[in-house]
Amino acid sequence: MADTPKLSSNTQENIMVLTNGERGKHQELLQKNDKECDEVLEIKQIEFEQRLIIQRMVHLEVEKERLKNLLNALKSLGSDDDDDDDQCVQTN
Repeated sequence: MADTPKLSSNTQENIMVLTNGERGKHQELLQKNDKECDEVLEIKQIEFEQRLIIQRMVHLEVEKERLKNLLNALKSLGSDDDDDDDQCVQTN
């Protein structure tokens, strides 16, 4: 147990010292990472907007079909009324 090394509580011993070249490389990697993150966020925003557009298109297609059916129903009611008017004229 006496041979067990003690953990240092001095954090300065654990800090890595970077050379100027390493700092530059580190900064370059951080900038590259930030740029990639920005690009990923932009792609995710575009994909989200595409999904919204697709949902809106589907909603409009459903609404279009509903209106077509309503128009057909109104036309058939109108043609039934025309037939009734014709029958009334014929019987008078």
